[in-house]
Amino acid sequence: MKVVTFSWPGTGIFPLLPLLVFILSIPGTGAAADQVTGRYLAGAGRTISVELDVPETPPTTIIVSQTIPAGVTVQRTSPAAKKIATRDGTIKWLLDSISPGRSIVTMELDRPVNPGEVRGEIHYRDPVTSKPVTVPISPPSP
Repeated sequence: MKVVTFSWPGTGIFPLLPLLVFILSIPGTGAAADQVTGRYLAGAGRTISVELDVPETPPTTIIVSQTIPAGVTVQRTSPAAKKIATRDGTIKWLLDSISPGRSIVTMELDRPVNPGEVRGEIHYRDPVTSKPVTVPISPPSP
């Protein structure tokens, strides 16, 4: 591996790596922020729960979108869902001003669903790059 160096006045050879690390540590100059992630705590049954893990620099708004089987009715959500489309089985939460850390999104259904019948995604704009991000919600741990 070849290391690129330059001469720093009065110090001899100085590797570029520390300078690069410094530049990337300045807000707005680095890579995308840590991702918001989600995993099902309960992905089957009558109560479906998703745990969101929000990074230290949270997005302004997070949309949690879940799809349930046709014919299943949502009886209750927490927090309140922004949109429940019973016909196509789509439920959406609009979470603004969310704090860093862990949050739970829950829905209660009129009948139990089987593992794999519910799927979901998290949508938001990266707070550093402003690019849209879509992250699938991970299945529950075995």
